[in-house]
Amino acid sequence: MRKVFTVLLVVGVLLGACATPTPQIIKETVVVKETVPVEKVIKETVTVKETVVVKETRVVEKAVTQVVEKVVTATPSIPEEELATRDKPVTLRIGISAQPPDSPFRKALNDLQARHPEWRIVVEEMAGGEMQRVPAQIAAGTLPDVVRITGLSAQPWIRQGAFLNLQPLMTSARYDVTDFYPGTADEFRFQGAFYGVPAAVGAEVIYYNIDLFDKAKIPYPTDNWTWEDLRAMARKLTLDKSGKNADDPAFDGNNVVQWGYNTNPGAIAAWAHFYVEPFGCDYCANEDCTRLKFTSDVCLNTLQWWADFTSKDKATLYDPYSGKQTGTPGDPFLSGKVAIGNNGFFAVAQLKEVASFKWDIVQPPKGPTGKRVSVFSTNGYVIAANSKHPREAWRLIEELTSPDFMKAEFAARGGALPSRRSAAPVVLATLQPPPANIKAVLAALEYGHPFRPNSFGAFEVYGKIIGLTNAAMKGERPVKDAYAEAEKIANDILIKAEQDAAQKK
Repeated sequence: MRKVFTVLLVVGVLLGACATPTPQIIKETVVVKETVPVEKVIKETVTVKETVVVKETRVVEKAVTQVVEKVVTATPSIPEEELATRDKPVTLRIGISAQPPDSPFRKALNDLQARHPEWRIVVEEMAGGEMQRVPAQIAAGTLPDVVRITGLSAQPWIRQGAFLNLQPLMTSARYDVTDFYPGTADEFRFQGAFYGVPAAVGAEVIYYNIDLFDKAKIPYPTDNWTWEDLRAMARKLTLDKSGKNADDPAFDGNNVVQWGYNTNPGAIAAWAHFYVEPFGCDYCANEDCTRLKFTSDVCLNTLQWWADFTSKDKATLYDPYSGKQTGTPGDPFLSGKVAIGNNGFFAVAQLKEVASFKWDIVQPPKGPTGKRVSVFSTNGYVIAANSKHPREAWRLIEELTSPDFMKAEFAARGGALPSRRSAAPVVLATLQPPPANIKAVLAALEYGHPFRPNSFGAFEVYGKIIGLTNAAMKGERPVKDAYAEAEKIANDILIKAEQDAAQKK
């Protein structure tokens, strides 16, 4: 996810109300020859020559005590979405990020369309990205029926009422959410209800450069390692221009040409769970993380550990992505200038294309209490609150999030994975090494969670405090002072953003 941050930080509904019946004529003759309750589901809008109870598209006839014969003729007039079962297909708009015409997703969607002639699926690519397109469409009331959005963006729009509450539809469909990895759905839930269904997930894991480990004659990390192990390895793998490592008394920390580790908590400000939670520090001051707390004793001790790793050991970068330290913008692990790096599993696809070195992955290290942490980048499907076809849109989401569709969409790609336990291992089995240690990402999928805060103001918080957090890691500001100031700025932003959103409702 963090690589999303270098660009901008990466890159759901609805039963209709009961209708009051009007006189109708049904094209059939019904004869009731005994006293029984009769219930019929009628697939088209009709007008019946008697008083009946109509609830949505269901006609229920009262029990009778005598032979009744009724002759009816018909006239269609039910909600438009029910016409999906007839000759005229229902048009369903779906908004997605830009996809090549031959992408696995587009191919799987074409196959899906062929299986469902009752739908006419219109794909709308979000030119300019969702952060521009979706808010404009929400304001204009033109949001597509179904939209695939990033999880980190979902909560503010959910709380604005832009998306339908999916819980009634999921309950009615007996939709099984237990097949999804636990943390993937967190960003699409609000007040106990689902407003979206997760699709893709990228779990954060550790990558390591096998060639640099071999050159330094250092054993590879294992899934049982700790953050102290990582720091010790990183010092040995950090080299100055004379080839001396950070453990050498003659090491020149001002002329580093190779770093042991790629980043630190200051580089992603309030979204630093990966770095601080293994040490017992939780930035969230309340349950839904709409307030932040950086200055607890455990957090300040953790942040000081990282500041020493960065500014004293010189074994990790204080400015990892701009290129000011490395000379090459972007993730320094990808360019081979760092021996150990953390990134989402989506980086696999990039590494397969650009890496000129051998590499593999390993689970994130354990903290002092034995806890591991991974964080998720996710996306998922939501339905517009004003969709004219909520039931059909939900049926489409059921198809798009089915294990079979996910296997077709993600197979052999590398990078993002299906959010379902029944699909992700199958997809990984088709992926040719590297990485070889596939069990590392499968393990991380079970205990990871999304980035927080993810409510109103979260992106603004990132932009306003990143300078302070980076300065603390670099050693330019005392950790306690920098993070106290960052905490106040962050909470002021979150409070104001929450109040502004409430006024707009």
